[in-house]
Amino acid sequence: MQAHYPLFRAFTHLRPIGTHSNSFSIVMWEIWARAIPWEELECTEATFAFHLKERVTAGARPRLPEGCEPAPAGYFELMQQCWADKPMERPRFDTLVRMLEARLAVAALHESREHTTESVL
Repeated sequence: MQAHYPLFRAFTHLRPIGTHSNSFSIVMWEIWARAIPWEELECTEATFAFHLKERVTAGARPRLPEGCEPAPAGYFELMQQCWADKPMERPRFDTLVRMLEARLAVAALHESREHTTESVL
């Protein structure tokens, strides 16, 4: 189903606490998968939110489509933390920012070392 419902907001209607990081995880999923989550839902646009709520409340999360490239180290784990069942177990956005900054710093350091090694050879 090609939903016109803003999927990154889908979870904000389910739970008031921790929904922002949960919504962010869906954006992460969309970036990684380069697809629309929950496309397999067979429903009308009018009933999409209802069916999505049923699935998510039952513990379902979007499946990764076949053929996706491997994610950067820690990406999938961070995404899973953001869509934890219990809102209080989800990272707050200030924590997410720090986690992402740390991962970017490590990636930049790794890239710099690779570039230095290539220059020496």
